Amino acid sequence: MNRCIFFLGLLLLIGCSESNESKFNNHSSFGFSASSREVQEVDLELMDVKEVTLVNGYAKLIKRGSLTIATNDIDKTKEQLYTFVKKCQGYIEKENMYSRGANSYCQFTVNVKASEFDHFIALADSGELNVINKSFSVDDVTASYIDDSTRLENKKRLEKRYLELLNKASEMKEILEIEEKLEVLRSDIESRQNQMKFLDKRIAYSTFDIKLEKEGFDHTFDNRNKYSNKLLQGMLNGWEGLKSVSIFILSIWPVYIVLMGIIYFIRARKRSKSK
Repeated sequence: MNRCIFFLGLLLLIGCSESNESKFNNHSSFGFSASSREVQEVDLELMDVKEVTLVNGYAKLIKRGSLTIATNDIDKTKEQLYTFVKKCQGYIEKENMYSRGANSYCQFTVNVKASEFDHFIALADSGELNVINKSFSVDDVTASYIDDSTRLENKKRLEKRYLELLNKASEMKEILEIEEKLEVLRSDIESRQNQMKFLDKRIAYSTFDIKLEKEGFDHTFDNRNKYSNKLLQGMLNGWEGLKSVSIFILSIWPVYIVLMGIIYFIRARKRSKSK
């Protein structure tokens, strides 16, 4: 019995020594240099999350607004709005003018400083403009901003580590491996930087979509759907249509001259035949 226990203990000791020797040989093999291990360790750092605090601790908000304004003079109202935009340190992004009979209207998009968002609303509501519809929204993108900032910061730290490894690398295989990873990493960094710039712009400037409508009748929602106002709108559209037809008739005056010439020629020929 004692001999059996002795042999079992001896076998266990031999097995443990072989296992330790095997592990040592695996880690010291030629294909697993210190530099390549460091590259793998850097790859694992992609999972690392580093806290990034927001500038001044403020929440990141994207504000948008929509205004519909009724006016008898679209050009004059546009000038007033341009003045308001300038006061709020903004700019006109795009503008489109449409003319459909009595339903002439203008649509444009303006961007104002986010800090001037409330000021612009106050100017629009000051009584100088006939605002018939307005809506506003605020989108809190703080969590997304922190996430993007953190990932970008980690990518930059990884780039620095790869550059340090590249300076230490001596074998061509390791150099090529690190350069390949650097190329992918830098492309990702550039993409994230562009995303952050776009997000920063949307946060820094608030956007307003504005529509100017030509006043021809009461623009309130209830009155727009009244039968009398529909009749009035139909009359206005009919008058605009009549003006368009009259302009078209006058614009084809050369056709009338040609027709008169043809009629005169036909009649003259008939008279000559009758003689």
